[in-house]
Amino acid sequence: MFLNTGYRARGFATAVTPCSFSAQGPGRIAAAEWIRTAFHDMATGNVFQGTGGLDASLVFELGGDNVGPAFETTLTTYAPFLTSRSSMSDIIAMGIYTAVRSCGGPIVPIKTGRIDATEAGPPGVPQPQNSLFTFQNQFQRTGFDTSQMIAVTACGHTVGGVHAANFPQIVPPGSAPNDYKLMDSTTKFDEKIASEYVAGKSTDPLTVGPAQAAGKASDLRVFSADGNATISKLADPATFASTCQAMLQKMIEVVPSSTTLTDPIAAYDVKPAALQLTLQPGGSQLQFSGEIRFYAFSAQIPSQSSISAFNVVITLASGATETYNNNDQGYPMQDNVILQAPQSCVAGGKTLTVTAAVRSPATSANLVLTLKVPRSGIITPELQTQTVAMTQKSTLGPYSIVTGTYTLQSDQVQTTKFDITSGQSSDAFKSTGDLGATCGTLDGGGGGGSTSSSTSSHNSKNSYSLFVHVVVHYVSVHAHYKRLRLSRMLHRFQ
Repeated sequence: MFLNTGYRARGFATAVTPCSFSAQGPGRIAAAEWIRTAFHDMATGNVFQGTGGLDASLVFELGGDNVGPAFETTLTTYAPFLTSRSSMSDIIAMGIYTAVRSCGGPIVPIKTGRIDATEAGPPGVPQPQNSLFTFQNQFQRTGFDTSQMIAVTACGHTVGGVHAANFPQIVPPGSAPNDYKLMDSTTKFDEKIASEYVAGKSTDPLTVGPAQAAGKASDLRVFSADGNATISKLADPATFASTCQAMLQKMIEVVPSSTTLTDPIAAYDVKPAALQLTLQPGGSQLQFSGEIRFYAFSAQIPSQSSISAFNVVITLASGATETYNNNDQGYPMQDNVILQAPQSCVAGGKTLTVTAAVRSPATSANLVLTLKVPRSGIITPELQTQTVAMTQKSTLGPYSIVTGTYTLQSDQVQTTKFDITSGQSSDAFKSTGDLGATCGTLDGGGGGGSTSSSTSSHNSKNSYSLFVHVVVHYVSVHAHYKRLRLSRMLHRFQ
């Protein structure tokens, strides 16, 4: 959501950057399509009954009220990001944040926790030919009064346009470049949809032109519903931005009453990534590795005493330090069950073997796979879970070594996530795409090699912390850069 370029960026925003872009070529604006997708998914919700809303039921509703290729294209773009931790409905909501920001609009706070529907919802997406009374009833059903109806319509129509192929009575074929008539004079998220309407200069095809004679001038009916009072206020750029921020957030938070949303997603100043413990040959040492931003660290710690949490301390060039401790909780680590990635692989392009170390006295574990399974006639795959009992192969130090195997389909090799669970502990959300094609061996000899880290341990049943000290130097070469030298100081303390 926040990391859109550079190292570890997943490229979610690529499809809507810049705002006017579409991989499908001229006559399409992907950012507008992402905004429409969220509205159409939400529009059949019922806040009085606590049903529907933004629940990804749209994947079952293509066609009918949802005409045109925009929805299929958008859902296809979103499909690779679907996981057990990111529902399609959360991804659709995140698409609002991303599309609006790409087009220069306000920050729309994003909460997560949505649960995807398993079937189509009822009909009821607003259509251009609807009467004002019908529009008001439809929006009221989703929790929007008349003024809010006007605002969210303007916010949704500030980017994009109408396709002749979908609505030839509104945009006659050949009447607009690429048979695509824009809603206003710009291709960015701004107040022009409102200010041009108020000034009598609107080019919105749902306000002026053939739509009036066809009875499909829906924006005109909506905008004038309160005597132009709301739309006139929205002609002010600051008012438009602040109102759209609130209305779009309200729109994506129309969810079933059984859904509990989280607090808004917020960026961490320091968020360690790719954290992993790995039991070393001989069993007396654990390798602790990971990354802080784009700087990797690796150190070895005794497997008996191990680690439960760590903080990050940044030492500035001035000698001052900054400590990041995950809101005073420390960055947690568990060592009861750990993936042994060097001894795991996908052999022959299909045979998954996962090896794990399970801390005694436990001797068993399960391999839990989340598979993406195609669905006939549905754009997005279904997530299916398969559980494999892992088999104990040996013991090494304080750990039992267990393995599990599963045969993947060719299209699942890069898309499957898996957890290793033992009792209440798990090493979770691992990717088969990160595994090699050959499984290594883990023998009982050797001490796991040397390390530049200094370590000391104390036996205790209390929580401990690992401190990673990072020294920051500033270098100026036509611009300012940060160069980090990682001096690992690993220690256990009571």
